[in-house]
Amino acid sequence: MFNALCQLCTGNKVNRLKDQSRCAVCEQGLSDPVSITCGHRFCRQCITRYWEQPVPSGHYGCPQCRKRFRTRPVLLQPTEPSDEAGGSENSKTIAHSH
Repeated sequence: MFNALCQLCTGNKVNRLKDQSRCAVCEQGLSDPVSITCGHRFCRQCITRYWEQPVPSGHYGCPQCRKRFRTRPVLLQPTEPSDEAGGSENSKTIAHSH
């Protein structure tokens, strides 16, 4: 039983790391990766295009967790993949243009 739980735990960790290396918009490997304040990672071009599409509320949202932001979130440069989902503490702010 313990062995099965360890394998499940290890598999979940691998899946989380695999998910962090893929963009939730294009579902491909990250190209010019950025993260937003909720910690999810995207290709810079994908999240920029996603936010350029008008929405009735006028808010910006995370395409992965659906968290809403009143203003456009600052794009963060991920420094390394983290073990935890929402690893924004492993990111640094970078300049971006709209």
